[in-house]
Order: sequence, then C-alpha cells, then structure tokens
Amino acid sequence: MAYQNFKRRMAFEIEARATSSATASATISLAQPTTVIPLTTTFTPVSSCYENRLTMLPPPNWPIFANEPVPAANVTFSDCYPPEFLVSYTSVSSGRLGSSIVPAMSPLVCPDNFCTMYQDDGNYAACCPSGYQFHPPDTTIDASRPAYGGLCYSDFTGGQDYPVTAYNETGDTASQVFPAASTDQAFAHPIDGWALSAPSAIGCRASSSTLASSSTNSNISVEVSSAPATSATADASSESNSISSGAIAGAVVGGVAGLAAIVAFIWFILAYYRKNKRPPPPPPKVHQVADDFARPKDTIYYRHEAAGDYGGNEIGSSGRLVPEKDGRGVLGPNGGNGAYEMDAHTPVELDAGAVVQYPNDKKPGMAI
Repeated sequence: MAYQNFKRRMAFEIEARATSSATASATISLAQPTTVIPLTTTFTPVSSCYENRLTMLPPPNWPIFANEPVPAANVTFSDCYPPEFLVSYTSVSSGRLGSSIVPAMSPLVCPDNFCTMYQDDGNYAACCPSGYQFHPPDTTIDASRPAYGGLCYSDFTGGQDYPVTAYNETGDTASQVFPAASTDQAFAHPIDGWALSAPSAIGCRASSSTLASSSTNSNISVEVSSAPATSATADASSESNSISSGAIAGAVVGGVAGLAAIVAFIWFILAYYRKNKRPPPPPPKVHQVADDFARPKDTIYYRHEAAGDYGGNEIGSSGRLVPEKDGRGVLGPNGGNGAYEMDAHTPVELDAGAVVQYPNDKKPGMAI
C-alpha cells in the first residue's frame, strides 16, 4: 500500500543522527561500512521494548518509528537493539543511504523479538521486529547486502488513535496522539547480515513475541507469509490485549469438551445408580379376619369356648349376707353357701416364769 506515502516515508534530505560512540569523531562519515560485526548470541531486550513504543522523529518528514534507538541528536536508547548493532549505528533520513548506516552482522542471530523477514543466497538474511514486514530498497545500495537500505513497516489501523512521543530538532519531546489513516505506516530498522545457516522459513521463531502498541485501544500486528514480501499488507487488530482467534477457538473447544465430559460423567453415575438400586421389599400380605360377632350364634362361625378334659362347675353363691364373726365358736365348712370369714382367736400372752441361774452357766447373760 502506501510505502510510497512520502508523508511517512524517509526521503529527500540527509539528516544524520549518530549514537554517542559514533560521535566521538568530529566528522560523521556517511560512507557505507565495509566491515562486519559478529552477533553470535540471541539478544533479549527489556520488557518495555515489547510494547512497541512509537516515536515521531523531527521534521521535515515526521516519520514514526518503533523503538527508535536515536530519535534526535545526542539522544540514544540502547535497550531495544543489540549493542553490536548500535556500536556504530547512524540513523539517516535518506532514500539513497537507507534508514540507517550500520555494518552487517556476521554471523547473524536475530534478537528475541525479531523475525527473519528476508533471505538471499549465502545465508544472507534481514530481521525485522515481530509484527513488521520488510520492504527492500527501491534501488540496490550494496549488491552484497540486498536488504541494506530497506525498511521494516507495519500498517496502522485507520481511524485509530496511537500515542506517540514526538521529538523536535533540539531533542525536546512532547506526548501526542496520532490519528492514523488507513494509508499511514509505522517503521522500524532491520538488522541484516549472514547467518551460520540458511533460515528455514520466512517468519518468526516460536519463541518470538509480538510487539504490542502502547496504545490502550489498538496494536500493530502483521501476518507473515512463507515467501519474501516486497509489498505486503499488515493486519491490524483493535485491542492491545486481544486474544488471537486460534486461542479463542481453542478455549471454546476446550470448554465444550470439558462440559461434555462433565455431562457424560453425571449420566454414567445416574445410570449406574439406577441399575444397582434395589427396589424396596413388598409389604406383607394382610388378610382381614372375618368378623363373626355380627352373625347369629347358631351359625358355624360363632366362637365357642374350647372344651376341657375336666368338667368344672362355677362356684355358686347363695347371695345371702354373712355376718362378721365375733371371734367365738367353731368354724365349719362353708358348704358353698357364700363367702365365709374364718374365725380369729383372741391372742393369749404366754406366762413368763422366773429366770433360774444354773451354776454351770459360765456365760453371763445367757439363760439355759
């Protein structure tokens, strides 16, 4: 799309901004470097570099760069790029010289948050920050380094506001909100050189992290194709903390699978319980005893007292009153003439004689 957008593109005038180490000499040389610097280990930037801090560089072009190491003269941020890259780094605004003047890395190991976005013969490769595509230079500057002079870029989401730190020529800063149009782009510096082995594919390693915009409303992301991109279009999402569609789909599938497992487990428990549940024993059979008391006594159902082996006659009573005995007279059999009280003799006290003490009685108090 609008890589040719001159409002955002670095072009026209040379404006050299060198790191402090490069400004040691009185004159800044803009000649193309011929030496190489080894970058043998994976550089890991500080966590704030993953936030894709946007910097608006001084006029005349006001380009917006992500994690710009030298946003103004004598201003250097060295936490997002390898020190080997920054040791002789010089940022320029020139289509002829490219976005930066820096020696090639050999061997080259892309930093942790960078992805291989360009490759050529002889294990030559160029790395861009995660979420950025690579655009090679319109005119080849160095035939041995075909990516040198190119730019990493990512399209803004039109209609979104992006917080940027704007610099003027003297290095003063101001926090601003950049209202992006669909044709606007953010840029970043590539790191090029020769790797120990040819990259297996264009894109990011599994361990690379995507740079997120510091904006609370949006971020810049890009889909990486399997072929070198010469005019690719970046995709933009609408939330800085958004989750990828693959992660959402995985979460949904996992939730549905978990719910299905719970339902299946509950169904199995209920089925097992129904299968092994024994019904309660039936109540005992109760037969009602026929009530024969309401029947006539001459029927066969009338209850009779069981006959005994010995005949017993009920004791009769004459019914006459018997006077209470006065304690005199001889008692005789009643003869079945009713209740009869037995005679009670008057108690008689026995005569107690004198106590005689015998000589052989040695036990005092004992009478024999």
